[in-house]
Amino acid sequence: MPAGPGATGASSTSPLPALILYIKKYFPSLVENLAPIVSPMVALGRVIKKSLRPGAKVVFIGPCIAKKEEIDDPEVAGDVDAVLTFGELDRMFQEAGLPLEKLPPGDFDGPRPRLGRIFPVPGGLLRSAALKEDICRNQILVTEGKEACTQILNEILAGTIEAKFLDLLFCEGCINGPGFPNELSVFSRKERVANFVQSRLRAEGQERHRRDLRRYSRVDLKRSFTADDRRLTTPSPDIIREILRRTNKIHPEDELNCGACGYPSCQEKASAVYWGLAENEMCLPFLIDQLEENLDRLAQSHQELRETQQQLIQSEKMASVGQLAAGVAHEINNPLGTILLYSHMILEKLEGRDGRKEELETIAKEATRCRDIVRGLLDFARQRKLQVENVDLNRILEEVLSLVATQPSFRRVQILKDLAPDLPTTGGDPVQLKEVFLNILSNAGEAMPEGGRVEVRSRLLEGAGNQIEVMIRDNGQGIPAA
Repeated sequence: MPAGPGATGASSTSPLPALILYIKKYFPSLVENLAPIVSPMVALGRVIKKSLRPGAKVVFIGPCIAKKEEIDDPEVAGDVDAVLTFGELDRMFQEAGLPLEKLPPGDFDGPRPRLGRIFPVPGGLLRSAALKEDICRNQILVTEGKEACTQILNEILAGTIEAKFLDLLFCEGCINGPGFPNELSVFSRKERVANFVQSRLRAEGQERHRRDLRRYSRVDLKRSFTADDRRLTTPSPDIIREILRRTNKIHPEDELNCGACGYPSCQEKASAVYWGLAENEMCLPFLIDQLEENLDRLAQSHQELRETQQQLIQSEKMASVGQLAAGVAHEINNPLGTILLYSHMILEKLEGRDGRKEELETIAKEATRCRDIVRGLLDFARQRKLQVENVDLNRILEEVLSLVATQPSFRRVQILKDLAPDLPTTGGDPVQLKEVFLNILSNAGEAMPEGGRVEVRSRLLEGAGNQIEVMIRDNGQGIPAA
């Protein structure tokens, strides 16, 4: 046969409709390399309609689903009227209430195929046509599978195939077609077909076969093929890279070519996305990565939710504490007011050098401190707003130090002061500042039950926008490491 443009002179068999459609659509230049002969199905249809029973309706029964498409090919339309798979035939028998396994066996009407019975096995076409495959001569090439067929077709286009005759199968032969209901392996099926062919050859004579060949030799078995180019333009490399980038394929090593999307490579899948035949999300590794990211985000959301719940619980606890503190403060304020009132009344009656006057002043001072603490509890319960004013931090520190010096926890604690004399005033809430310093120093004293040292320093930071630094440091045990 003449070779197609850019192709070798290799001729390919043409009984497989799936392969024919594939070549016509995606290798249109190789249509001229197809043998111009009808498939066995169409050949039998023509024999029946033109010799055996003119005008009869022909139904083909077999394992190949693609045969349903072949009967609509304009080049052979009308030769076969319908196609059934073995599975469909079995369902018809079941619906009709005909148990196939209980029906008596019978022979076919003929014509007798003899070696044609081996056709369903891979390579059987060559044996049926009395062609011998010689591996050393490379004149005939037999292969099966879509990937292998596609590779050979590309090599034919490139002119690198020396074989003159190609027997290409998209599947593993008719004995393992998609419409075959039998559960046997392809190897067991091959053995059964081969054994059946041998037994029939021994039982049949050749004379009847020769008569059948002479009788039907005038039936026209030729046909032609017309290209149906469905190839799409290849997108530019920049477009391919942009599409691949959407699924996190930035570098060549990111292209796994796993085939999970149904395309042989990531590049081809990207082209399909460009043509609108696929979606970006049709990528299993990408979906797995997205799932892991979503799981991480979900775990983070759950953690944030747990923290928020804990904060809400803590807020409720603090609200309860605030209510309790307000009640306690209210109850304590009354006796404190009485103590302060009578202390000042007694102080007014005492003479200037009365020794009891100093003790009463201490009582009044401590009662005033208790009142301030109670006021702090009330401020906490009522969420008191800041009362910012100019404050002298050194004076506040002196007052706090004088308060803690009398506490039992500071009996064995040495207090070292280093307060800058030129410290300017600054804005702040004096009450809350006093509470902060008091809490820090109280914690320091409790951290040193056996005694220790507390250093309190204040200074003006130069070049830092007139910022004031207060440092409180102790040599206690501190907080244990987690």
